[in-house]
Amino acid sequence: MKLYSAALHATALLGVLCFASPLFAVSPSAALAQGRIDETIAMLSPAKDAAAQNLLCRAYYAEEHADEAIHACEAAVSAAPGNASYQLWLGRAYGLKAGRSSAFSAFGQAKKSRAAMEKAVQLDPHNADAISDLGDFCVEAPGIVGGGIDKANSLAQRLLAIDPARGHRLLGEIAEKQKNYPKALQEFTAAATGAHAAAGFVDIGAYYKRRGDKAQVMAAVKNAVAADKARGYSVADAAGLLVETSQASKMAQQLYRSYLDGPSRSEDAPAFRVYTQLGRSLAADGDSAGAQKAYAAALAMAKNFVPAQKAAAGK
Repeated sequence: MKLYSAALHATALLGVLCFASPLFAVSPSAALAQGRIDETIAMLSPAKDAAAQNLLCRAYYAEEHADEAIHACEAAVSAAPGNASYQLWLGRAYGLKAGRSSAFSAFGQAKKSRAAMEKAVQLDPHNADAISDLGDFCVEAPGIVGGGIDKANSLAQRLLAIDPARGHRLLGEIAEKQKNYPKALQEFTAAATGAHAAAGFVDIGAYYKRRGDKAQVMAAVKNAVAADKARGYSVADAAGLLVETSQASKMAQQLYRSYLDGPSRSEDAPAFRVYTQLGRSLAADGDSAGAQKAYAAALAMAKNFVPAQKAAAGK
């Protein structure tokens, strides 16, 4: 879930942060953080400046509308080609499109994604979000579209100097890709420190999920919840791990609700997506009425979110 963490430069955001229609109670950026996608799009659609188009891209990205996200991100980059964060979000939008395309089309979209992320790193060599995303790409993508472990290792070394926790996380991904599981766990553990502790424990839980160790998944979830005292996105991600490993559904539902009811909603776990996940968990437990309420809450925020539409229709 954690695909929405790139920070925008304050100067680039200034115009949009100050823009708010009197019809709406909050700014577009605040509405986006709350997961109120329809409201965000309604406020941003009249604006054509780069910052507004970038926020619009992020709203469509959260809703998994790849074509609309690409269109808005391309407009943002065209208006402000020197902004590294806008380039990074364009790369993410291309990546979203690649994941939903045929093999032939995905090839081209993946190359565009890599090129945009590389441009982001070139524009801002200290942008940890861009380096981290490009590193993830290099771990997973084949060499024919620009991936490769050697490239990922080089990026991890750069990341260690800027954001050690994310550097260790990338090294963990590399080690796991190479089937060096003790090294992978060592690196993921090294990443679970300081401000990154909660997210790091979620990564450890995801590692154990891939290894089929449900007991260790539960232990990692408990550590993540203990570390995320603000009840931020890591709590929602931890709940997802429980659902994905078919254990402790009541605990998962409580964690989803603690995130949704708390003060720390963000793009890292869009609320409408979390409501959809909560609904599915409730439905699996036989609580159809509760599930429909959760789906309705999701669609009230993002009426065009297809997974919520399908879940509400029983598909």
